[in-house]
Amino acid sequence: MAIRYWEGGTANPNQTNWATTTNWSADTVPVNDDIIIFDGRGSTVSGSEGTIYDCLANIARGDTGGDTYDLIHVKATYTGNIGTMWEPLHCAADMVIFEGTGNMYLEVSAADNETDSDIDQVIMNTGSGSLFLSSDVNSGADTAEITEVLAVQGTLRIRRRCNVANLRISPVNDSASNVVVTIDPECQDAKASTFMNIYMHNGTLTCDSKINTFEMHNGTTTFTRELETIAFSQVADTHEPVVGDTLTGATSGATGTIVGIEVLGGTGWASADMYGFIYLDSVVGAFQDEQGQDGDATNVGWLLSECGFDSGAVEPTFEQAIRETGDTGRATHFFHVLTSGDYTANDAAGFYYMNVTAGDFDNNVNIRDNATDTDDLGDVNEATTERADTLALADLDIIALRLHGGTFNWNPDEDLAFIQDMWAFGGTLDASSATVNNLHTRRLGTAATDELYMFAGSTLKLGNGYGVVDTDTAQLHYFGGTLNFGPNTTINVAYHEKPVT
Repeated sequence: MAIRYWEGGTANPNQTNWATTTNWSADTVPVNDDIIIFDGRGSTVSGSEGTIYDCLANIARGDTGGDTYDLIHVKATYTGNIGTMWEPLHCAADMVIFEGTGNMYLEVSAADNETDSDIDQVIMNTGSGSLFLSSDVNSGADTAEITEVLAVQGTLRIRRRCNVANLRISPVNDSASNVVVTIDPECQDAKASTFMNIYMHNGTLTCDSKINTFEMHNGTTTFTRELETIAFSQVADTHEPVVGDTLTGATSGATGTIVGIEVLGGTGWASADMYGFIYLDSVVGAFQDEQGQDGDATNVGWLLSECGFDSGAVEPTFEQAIRETGDTGRATHFFHVLTSGDYTANDAAGFYYMNVTAGDFDNNVNIRDNATDTDDLGDVNEATTERADTLALADLDIIALRLHGGTFNWNPDEDLAFIQDMWAFGGTLDASSATVNNLHTRRLGTAATDELYMFAGSTLKLGNGYGVVDTDTAQLHYFGGTLNFGPNTTINVAYHEKPVT
């Protein structure tokens, strides 16, 4: 084990390159079991002394992926950035501590995408920095897991399909404003079909993923899905989409406000090869396979259709022309996401994201290379049309809620989202559907054996005419607290120590 300090500063273009020996103390790149420190000491290279450099290159899966460092410690004195949205720092370190004031993009990863990997613990304690977490692979076959994340101070984003087992939000000075956390959709252990546990003492949390156990003591949580997501790929455009701007379909005229961008690959916006997902709010109209335009009508890339597949034996390439065997469907494949299996075993399954150029793709039809009518790319198991639909996301449920304090805003934008077991000791569960566009039924409990308990000091706000809240066959055990009813609300009370009004 050795301690290696990041210095950077080697001659252009290698001054931000992890793999360049002279960017490290003792001119040695870190190896397994090393301790890595970013402390802002700056380069010692002649001509660049004292400059603090970002660390951005040679940090992908095939570079640092799978490296089992003892510790990566980014100290408060480091003002640079580590990784980018499209190329995070890949590793399987034992522990990562982030206290820097820049942005850190961290992805738990093995040396390949067919092996499990893990980071034991990530601690975020930064005054002004932001930490972005992701998993290199998360499918039915393999997963990359972060066992525990502790958020003490700063801004944290757990990116789409990231596997975090346990999240602890415990702001410094017990101040809600000191920690802001966003959890993107589909963050779970896809291999084990298990979900994140959250233990929240205070802070501000927005969650768009299904949760196993949620224990909340204070702060504000918004558990909702009003976002929609659409796949995109740059073709010849070099403009970077901007969060807050309006995305407009150049042909359809459909619009939506950009609230997030999830880049899955590419080398940079200027290279016109980025691809991934754009998160949208307030969508009006229906997007097609078409150019997407941002803000000032500048093209940001092509909006793609989604096609589910299974039984894949050959992996398609970027911009490969593909066809529906024996029918009219034709498309250009841009990228794909595996959810299970492997091409070498002829059982790859997941989603192809593509520009449909003719016809449509029907269920249970084989997909092949267009020119040769060969290569078994898989069988369609979810039909797609020419529309670049905003994508359906996984269920937004909570298995067990333990509410001790704070405000929990529960307005999932889907039918029959549920909280299976609930113990309300304090705080407020607000399911009052404050927006007229949320007309969905939500359920407290899903079976007669589920546990719904309410005690003095807690408040349940249930319905105001815009949505429906019911307990299905479950029953509420009422020991005190405040129940605010509105229209379209039904609740079964099994036991009450005090009159329910």
